[in-house]
Amino acid sequence: MGWSAYDVQIVRKSDRRASPLLGVTTTTWGDATGDGTRNVLDVSAIVDTVKQVSGKLPKVQAQLQQDAASAPDPLMNINVLDISNAVDALKGLPYPFGGLSICP
Repeated sequence: MGWSAYDVQIVRKSDRRASPLLGVTTTTWGDATGDGTRNVLDVSAIVDTVKQVSGKLPKVQAQLQQDAASAPDPLMNINVLDISNAVDALKGLPYPFGGLSICP
């Protein structure tokens, strides 16, 4: 399968009131294009993003490399490490980063 589905809910600390559930689905590790498969098109799309080609992927889709705190860094540029991770995912290597990180 490779993807995950979550139900997310916000609970206010003051009165324990909860928001409605929101369904969120992640993509398969390395599936930068979001088409449901890992293939050479994912690697190519990240290369195009690094090269700033017209029609490039949004950063949130192309950034596969994480920082030392095990969370994607929105200030980091897409680079060769993201390309390398896409190739690793295409080769079938497992997700290389730790589990959940604690939000600040």
